[in-house]
Amino acid sequence: HRGGAFVAAAALVLPDGSETVVRGEWRGTIIRESRGRNGFGYDPIFVPEGETRTSAELSAEEKDADSHRGRALRKLLPELRKLAG
Repeated sequence: HRGGAFVAAAALVLPDGSETVVRGEWRGTIIRESRGRNGFGYDPIFVPEGETRTSAELSAEEKDADSHRGRALRKLLPELRKLAG
């Protein structure tokens, strides 16, 4: 029973009142011993699914590519592209 997830929500609200709300999850396992120095909070004890390293052992680029925040913001891209024309 050591599963865990980081969760992020992002919202885009337009002046006409329309809104898009999305959620990004980064699932993994919570370990007992801290490992790594990149990050804060739970990063040193969180091992993302498909990884052997903790979130704190990943580079900033690796974390940005797969994190809960990145997943949520990627879900907003279609709406942002519509706004850009």
